[in-house]
Amino acid sequence: MEINWKRPELSDKEMIISYLRKNPGRSCERTFTNIYLWSRHYGVTFAKVGNAIVFCSEDEEAGYAFSAGV
Repeated sequence: MEINWKRPELSDKEMIISYLRKNPGRSCERTFTNIYLWSRHYGVTFAKVGNAIVFCSEDEEAGYAFSAGV
């Protein structure tokens, strides 16, 4: 399976929110606004993997965050 990473854009908002709603949480990191804004600072990208999306930060070293939508 090929994984296509991309930086979150405003056009991805509804899709990302739909995945986040499948596993609601009260963490501020689980909002589209924070994902979008911090992606510029920390080099965050995301990819669809199966039935979820996965986030990766490439600030200094690659680091992976929660998946959403599983």
